[in-house]
Amino acid sequence: LSGVPPLSGWRFWWGECCRSALVTNLVNPGSNGFGIRTTMYPYNGQNMYPCYDSSPQFYEKPSVISCTGLEVDYNHLTYDTEMDSLHYEFSSPFDIDGITTFPFASGYSITSPLPGPLQDPANIPASLNPATGAMNFQSFTGGYFAVVVKVSSFKCGVKVAEVFREINLVLTPNCPTILNGQPNTSPNL
Repeated sequence: LSGVPPLSGWRFWWGECCRSALVTNLVNPGSNGFGIRTTMYPYNGQNMYPCYDSSPQFYEKPSVISCTGLEVDYNHLTYDTEMDSLHYEFSSPFDIDGITTFPFASGYSITSPLPGPLQDPANIPASLNPATGAMNFQSFTGGYFAVVVKVSSFKCGVKVAEVFREINLVLTPNCPTILNGQPNTSPNL
């Protein structure tokens, strides 16, 4: 790409029809599509050609299936080849156009996309470390949840990119507690 992006950045998106109607934390999820996006921002008025920056890359697959009641630690394993500073935060799921956001169902929000004490007092709501991207939660509430993480990269304190990643989490209460006559417990690593 040649040119200097405007202050609002160049936005790129991809989407497809249709989002699963089984998603628990969104209002009418099956009525629209699924979209992801990224934004390139200007940096000191530099022309984007030749390319001088790469956006953050995710090395962990965006799929999580877990049993309810287990403590989950998930890391996106994000890497930026120029070693730009990265900042993580939750965001909203997008429709196919990369612009329209989905409203969260009652009891869920951008900052609380997974079950918390409102759904079950024993739940530990999801936390996202803004510096490392490590996400931690414990849910005794089952379901199918859309979680979006926005990663912003900064070069010398100037935001140069945003990448949005959606992860669909399945939390199932149907995990066996006894397997082959032995307790089925999570491994100690």
